[in-house]
Amino acid sequence: MWVEFWGLIFDIFFILIVFSFFEHRRQRLQGIQNQQEIIDDYKRWDSPEAHFRIAGAVRRLNKLGIYALQLSGLRQTDFSFSTCQIGSIKGSIFYDGTWGGAAIR
Repeated sequence: MWVEFWGLIFDIFFILIVFSFFEHRRQRLQGIQNQQEIIDDYKRWDSPEAHFRIAGAVRRLNKLGIYALQLSGLRQTDFSFSTCQIGSIKGSIFYDGTWGGAAIR
């Protein structure tokens, strides 16, 4: 009877570990997606608030190990990634080959 009891306990712990791994992975991917949405929302807005929000989102993505970002259409004047303490934007795309559209007007 004790053998079955310890087998049940082992099964419960194993299932909890597997589920917690998948939940952690889902939360991480959701966090990455949220930060990328913030960048998409503010990248065409040239204001100090947009600068702070984009810099914060890029810093949070850098902490998660994401450096290659889609920054095409970024409209920021007097903005520097290095002065905002952003470590790396290696592999980021600033120009996607299009000349813009109606949203640029």
